[in-house]
Amino acid sequence: MKKTRKKRNPKRKKKTNRQKKDTVTNLPPIGGKEVTMDFDGDPMTMFGTAWPLALAGERLGVFATLVGAIRDKRTPSRVTYSLSEIVRDRCIAIAIGYPDATDLDAIHDDTAIKMASARDSLRDPGLESEPTVSNFENDVTWQDVVRATLGLIDIYCTTSYEQPPESIILDIDTTFYRSEEEQEGTSRSEHSGERGYAPLHVYDVEIGWPVAVALASAAAPAGDETLPLAKSLIRRIRRHWPETQITLRGDSRFAHWQVMDLCDGLEGVDYIFGFESACLEQGIAEIRGAEEEAQRACGPDIDDTAHALCAFSHRAQSWKAPRRVVCRTRATRHEFMNSSYIQIDSRFLVTSLERSTPEDVYERKCRTRERGETVSKFHKGEMKRGRLPYRSAQANQMRLVLCFAAHFLVLFDQLK
Repeated sequence: MKKTRKKRNPKRKKKTNRQKKDTVTNLPPIGGKEVTMDFDGDPMTMFGTAWPLALAGERLGVFATLVGAIRDKRTPSRVTYSLSEIVRDRCIAIAIGYPDATDLDAIHDDTAIKMASARDSLRDPGLESEPTVSNFENDVTWQDVVRATLGLIDIYCTTSYEQPPESIILDIDTTFYRSEEEQEGTSRSEHSGERGYAPLHVYDVEIGWPVAVALASAAAPAGDETLPLAKSLIRRIRRHWPETQITLRGDSRFAHWQVMDLCDGLEGVDYIFGFESACLEQGIAEIRGAEEEAQRACGPDIDDTAHALCAFSHRAQSWKAPRRVVCRTRATRHEFMNSSYIQIDSRFLVTSLERSTPEDVYERKCRTRERGETVSKFHKGEMKRGRLPYRSAQANQMRLVLCFAAHFLVLFDQLK
């Protein structure tokens, strides 16, 4: 008996293996409705901010500045990714929280990032591999790094203010990075006891804008590390703002005679640095007077506080001339064994502001110092740049420059 084959309905489409694999129908109904899960959709992304960050980099000129500062020494015929593509991809990846070269594997084929990098989301190849990025950051020279750092200062001057400001306060601070192995230029930190780096960061804390960064050892910064940064910073800003009053501010780690001599010899440049009380030899009478004034003003209740300020002239052994020192004394009443006592806390500043009152120097110039620490913590935490992994110092400095460039993108995107 001959078997007849049942004719197939031409209107019925045959399911492909992909449809069977990506469609799940054996789900319990909800409200009498059939539930179907289909995973055969268009490419998805979780990095919707990549495109705005790319636009911010274009408008600020960050990508063009970095590409113009770095000399590409690769053979053109063997280049797969151009220098502009590498710089653009690295800045965007750092800005979205992927700072290491190995992190690019996780976002290699992400649609939004490929589009932000001026690639076709489906046909063009993905982001660079880890060896390509590592070779790029290790092949830069110190001249490349210096040009890139100065270029970021130019971006700060051209984009941070609509008009040249009358005065700016630049905070200098450090952040510790523990070294993972033997790395060039590292030293042991006196604070943590670990070996690593402590780069110098400069911020305009009034607007929360990064200005410059320089690699330094973890030991207390010496004058020969801070002085080149201060020279380059002031000289570059003066190209854009010749009349702006510049004030450098930092804690006692930066109160080096070389930096203060530099500021004293330049017009329109001042400084406010912390000063160690152990270095004081003059001004004892003024300090005692401020302590007595604060004690008299302190109230009778527990935790009551009072402040007193004074200023005097002091000359350390390494200084060419006397400088002005401002003392702020705080008296606080405490309780111990059913009796009260007053605790005295004195802090000192050395400054070139001769005409300002002690109250103005301390209250107006130093109370915003906390903003600099906040900006520094944001830069390290939000950018997630906790590692300087390379053996060479210039490669680690290049990593810092790229992170600072990514910080520009994030700030500009938030402001817009």
